[in-house]
Amino acid sequence: MRMPFGKYRGLDLEDIPESYLAWVLDHANPRATLREAIRLRLGICDLEQRWERLARDCERLAAERQSLDVELNRMYATWHKTAADLNEGIIGTWYRRLAREFHPDLRCGSNAEMKAINRARDLLLELTRTGQHA
Repeated sequence: MRMPFGKYRGLDLEDIPESYLAWVLDHANPRATLREAIRLRLGICDLEQRWERLARDCERLAAERQSLDVELNRMYATWHKTAADLNEGIIGTWYRRLAREFHPDLRCGSNAEMKAINRARDLLLELTRTGQHA
């Protein structure tokens, strides 16, 4: 498209400085077809689409974070409620159930998963023995 007015009249939009095109958008109130051609030339349409996509992503992430915060608060409250009742019997039951599910010799378990379960059990047992969980 060619510029229909101004000091760059008759030149193709590709040959006109971007600063001038931005000025035209801000001050000259061009017709819709010229305005859209300038916006396309300056990449404003792409930026607006990216901005809208980023805004949607931010809203989604904020909702996910709020959901995670609620879940973490619930888990924290549950931990404090159950930590006082934690004993070796409960830990043993929990450990056996997880060992049946994640042991490398059974089903699809792995050594890394089993090591993590063993470390968690040892830590919980240590906490119950020293009374640090309350």
